[in-house]
This record gives sequence, C-alpha cells and structure tokens, in this order.
Amino acid sequence: MEREKCYPDIVMFNVLISGLCKQRRVREGIELLKVMKLKGCYPNSGSYQALVYGLVESKIFVEAKDFMFMMVSEGFCPSFLSYKLVEDLTGASASISTLQLLVEEDVRGDRVRAGGSHSRNLLRVLRGLDMVRVLFEQILVSEGNSLRDPASVAYTKVFAPYHGWAIRKAVSAGLFTLPSKSQLLKKLNEDEASAKIQMQKYVTSAAPVIHYVEELFISRELGIDWHYGSQKLPFRNLFDASMSRTPELSAAPLPLPRSSLVEAASSLPVSSPT
Repeated sequence: MEREKCYPDIVMFNVLISGLCKQRRVREGIELLKVMKLKGCYPNSGSYQALVYGLVESKIFVEAKDFMFMMVSEGFCPSFLSYKLVEDLTGASASISTLQLLVEEDVRGDRVRAGGSHSRNLLRVLRGLDMVRVLFEQILVSEGNSLRDPASVAYTKVFAPYHGWAIRKAVSAGLFTLPSKSQLLKKLNEDEASAKIQMQKYVTSAAPVIHYVEELFISRELGIDWHYGSQKLPFRNLFDASMSRTPELSAAPLPLPRSSLVEAASSLPVSSPT
C-alpha cells in the first residue's frame, strides 16, 4: 500500500489489530499499535479495546489491566458493550449482505427483540450514532468552552427516555467530569475551525443513515422505542470516531457496516426501505 502512496488510516489499523487478536496473535497486535504511533496514526478507543479483549480471551489478564489503565490515561472510556455491538454487526456482514435482510431474518426467526439479536444490536448502535449527531449539533450552535450543556441535551433527547432514574442520575453526575471543549479538541488534534467542519460532516452524513434504519424498523411495524433495562450505550468513548465523506443517494439497499460506527454513517449508500 505505502509503495503506491496509499497509507493506512485508523480504520485499517483497527481492522488489522482486531483480526490479529481474534486469531490469538495479540503480541503482533500490540506491535502493530506501536507501528501506528510511529507513523503518526494515533490509536482510538477501538484500537485499545480490541487489544484488551484479545488479551482477556488469551487469559493474559495483567497486561489487559495495563492496557485498560493506558486507555483511561489517554482520555478514553473503555466500553466493551459498544465494542461487542459493532463486532456483532461486522461478523453478521460476512453472511448477510444488507440491513434489510438482517432485520428480515430476525423477523422470520421471531427474535427481533431477543437479547443479542442482530436487529437489537443494530438499533443500539443507531442510538450511539444519533447521540453523537445531536451532541455535535449542540456543540456547533453553542458558545463557551463547556461540553456539559451540549452533552446533557444530547443524552436527554436520545438515551434518557430509555433509562431508569438511577442511570439518569449517574449520567447527570458524570457530566461534571467531561473535558472542556478546548481539551477535547486538543485530544483530537483539531482546532475549533477544523473541528466544526468535521462535526458538520458527521451531522450531514449520519442524518440520512439514522432515518433509513429507523424507517426500516417502522415500515415493518417493529417500532424503535425499545427499552433495554439497566444497560446503556456510553457516549463519551464515541468522541474518538473519525469522520469522512457524505453518503451518496442510491437505489441500492444499505449494506452492513464493516468497520467503525462512523463508517456506517459516512460511507454507505442510502435508499428508502422497501
């Protein structure tokens, strides 16, 4: 790739690290993480979570703990729930070509709302995308250096209706631990002007994908207002997502996401569900 002046990005590195870890080649995954840094491609939470999960699966618990602490020290919030949701959909994409087929298979098997079903995981990932979309919208229109109000509005709109009192209180307390806007931009290696461009790209890209998947459920009378009990999709670790281009309109069914959350929002064709 590099000989052709085509350089790997964070998504490519994460796919390789995840693949190595699945094959119990965690040491090679760790070495690849070092190569990432040397090439100026900074790891995100997905990079670390793949390694931590691989180390745990290989029963290398001490190093798994060390990587957890490394994640926290670099400002990332470990979330195996979000990691496993995306892993489930990525695995499903090997045998199911579109989101329509994915939902239809769960409908035929009468398992749409069953715990761990692909459809259920898809809806939860969708809420994560929507949380980031609303958060970025609020940051774009807000003034000042605090992220507390934008995050509060986004959480209240997207997740709060599905959480009980205890979780809502815990999130309210957690809002006080969020970094400032300037701290976040520094962590992302962005200035305010460039960050606004990237956030607007995400908002523009995510909106039609979110609408498409919601219509996919609504058109089949499955609804989207599902409650998940005490589990939730944490939002802070979604800050590290990378944005790219706006999806083009197409008549093709929406294919399954094959990499990160934002890949689903930034690179997939969109059409009206049938």
